[in-house]
Amino acid sequence: MDHERLDVNLGISQLPSDVEGFLKLRDQFSDTPAGAAAIFLLAMHMYGDESELGLRCLTIAVDTTLLEASSAGIGYKEKVLLQKERDRFAKVLKESPETARGYWKGAGPDNGYTPETPLQATLYRQLSDGETASQYTRATRGTAQPEQRLFVMSEGYQNVKESGRPILLARNTSGVWKAKGYAGVVWPVMKETVADDGDDL
Repeated sequence: MDHERLDVNLGISQLPSDVEGFLKLRDQFSDTPAGAAAIFLLAMHMYGDESELGLRCLTIAVDTTLLEASSAGIGYKEKVLLQKERDRFAKVLKESPETARGYWKGAGPDNGYTPETPLQATLYRQLSDGETASQYTRATRGTAQPEQRLFVMSEGYQNVKESGRPILLARNTSGVWKAKGYAGVVWPVMKETVADDGDDL
């Protein structure tokens, strides 16, 4: 089946330092599924670097079906990511902290998962028989497709040349796309490569 490559350049070299900065990027990019996927990756990266701010941004980046009421002052606007989802992130990032930044262009096991800047994500979508890329643009900006499955590329998987990791995006009633299914993305990447100094004594 044919596929279409979708590159999203967020145009930033540093992570947002507050929710307002994150929201500005969300409003700029989340009018398409690919942009929303990149915003989700940004929130996950922020969560890996600074969990409190990152949790607030993850709460903003995911579909409302993945949220619960917050009475502890965490999350955003009295909502927070479901506890089981927080546990998923905590478990994976404890085992593989590199996962938080492992989906950006240039980030891989051979360079300590250091991404190129500005931050850019590479995704693709499978095209239906006879479908063209222009049809995708019309559908995702209109009302025809409330959900879209994409695949995120990463150098942190051995099969990166064959496939990416799936992420499901859903559009809310305001026309903003958000992550709805991301189990394949919140998954450990390969460990960093240790350089061999050549001394085998």
